[in-house]
Amino acid sequence: MGRPLFLLLLLVACARPVASDGDPPRSDPTPPDPLPPRDVTVRLVDAEGRAAKGMVWWAPEGAEFGTAVGTRAGVAVLKQVPGEPIVLVALPDGFVVPSEGWPRRLVPAGVAETTLHLDAGATRTLRVLDARQRFGAVYLAATTDLEPSHHGVEDDGTIHLEGLRPGVRYNLYVRERETGRCALLRGLSADEPWPEIELAQGAPVTGRILLPRGYDMCNVAVLVDGCVLMDGMVEEDGTFRIEAVPPGTWTICAYTNVDGTYVAATAEARTGDPVAIDLRRKR
Repeated sequence: MGRPLFLLLLLVACARPVASDGDPPRSDPTPPDPLPPRDVTVRLVDAEGRAAKGMVWWAPEGAEFGTAVGTRAGVAVLKQVPGEPIVLVALPDGFVVPSEGWPRRLVPAGVAETTLHLDAGATRTLRVLDARQRFGAVYLAATTDLEPSHHGVEDDGTIHLEGLRPGVRYNLYVRERETGRCALLRGLSADEPWPEIELAQGAPVTGRILLPRGYDMCNVAVLVDGCVLMDGMVEEDGTFRIEAVPPGTWTICAYTNVDGTYVAATAEARTGDPVAIDLRRKR
């Protein structure tokens, strides 16, 4: 009985594939071709299913930065977005980036039409005391945002804000167009009452940006809790001016694009004192 068992084991061993040094290495499978771009139609509706006015923010799945597209009659058409899955966020009018806590929708590859429900969030109505002129800026930003949302002021100095998320802290910057009076309210929460806005005279922040070769259009701004909240103009020679900044010391950020690479640098500056920012070695 032992001999047939020995032959059976020998046959099984011989049947197993044996790798040798002369075998060609196994190649990884060829990655699939990227899917062709597509148009995606997004319908924005409110809690009652009616067409809603707002913005649709989209980004490729896993990407940090995206694009906001406005709606017409509650419909936004996203032109030539990637064929791979994308992420959508419905935003109230005036918002261009989703703050922390906004619901996100993953749209799979191949889908060309979808519906988003706009959550208006909490609302706040504020009043600017002693409003004299038209307003040049009303910027609202959560402390986790990269850039603010833009809002308007009624003739009587009333500001209506919506889309506020519970548990999120916001900063609000308001500036009159001609007088240079401004106000900065920090750490506001949708869960707490908001004060009336009292304007005070601001001062400009000026200086010069040392620009790298081959740069694209340069931007400069005051960062508040890491978010762009007050921006200014940069001339061709690099000189800049940010109007109506509240008194104090601020972080000034200059940023541009050089050959497809994002370049940024910061400097501390006091209102009224010039500052220099060097972008030439920042990569």
